[in-house]
Amino acid sequence: MRFQIISDSLLKSFDKKIKASVKKCFQELDSKEFAVDDFKNYMIAGAVASSQIEGSTLDLNSFYQSKQNKTNKKEVKEIENLLTAYQYAKRYRLTQKGLLKCHEILAETFTNITKSQKGKYRKTMVGIRGWSGLVYLAVEPQFVQQEMSKLFEDIDQLLKQELTLKEALYYASYIHFVFAKIHPFADGNGRAARLLEKWFLAEVLGDGVWGIPSEKYYYDNRQDYYSSLNVGVNYYETIERLNQVLPFLILLPQAVCYKPLD
Repeated sequence: MRFQIISDSLLKSFDKKIKASVKKCFQELDSKEFAVDDFKNYMIAGAVASSQIEGSTLDLNSFYQSKQNKTNKKEVKEIENLLTAYQYAKRYRLTQKGLLKCHEILAETFTNITKSQKGKYRKTMVGIRGWSGLVYLAVEPQFVQQEMSKLFEDIDQLLKQELTLKEALYYASYIHFVFAKIHPFADGNGRAARLLEKWFLAEVLGDGVWGIPSEKYYYDNRQDYYSSLNVGVNYYETIERLNQVLPFLILLPQAVCYKPLD
């Protein structure tokens, strides 16, 4: 396959890193008969963990307690909005328009961006800062639509193929990585990236994918998650160093067999 941004150059190396147990774990998950409430529970857990990665103070237990006691209302609402975005993704096919709708939903309570920035690609420069200052500069706003169109051309091409489990995991991780590096929104990029990864997987492998605790795995292993995303100081250097993204790509397969303690 010929891609615009995604590359299959690491697929063989990726394949060698994947344990045989991943296939068995996925088969067990895929063979389950899920009720509507099962999907909702998995999605709530995913929304909670994805929000924790972005700084939410609520774990799964405290989310339910806060909801019942009507406390921590803003954090509860943000998780509920993300859950609604997951539910939207489960109902509809993956498209660029659908992703923008999901961002509009999940960003509904964000107070640091304007209403006009919700569900729309950003019009400003953004970067990621650490203790030492700026550590990553995303692509310029005038090129966001161009790069996202390239990414979705690759996604559309992949969705027309019959992918193996390993190929699906590889490309889903790659999509997650590239999306995070384009950083197309003024805020909410991490949540949207993790949702997009799972949405793509569900399109390729079926609804059993929603039971993979990928968000929880990333949260529990967030040091590896963050460090493996740290490839290049800006978007252009990252694109030149895509041969270095294997440490990030292998995280998702590890999540397939993950059994969270809480």
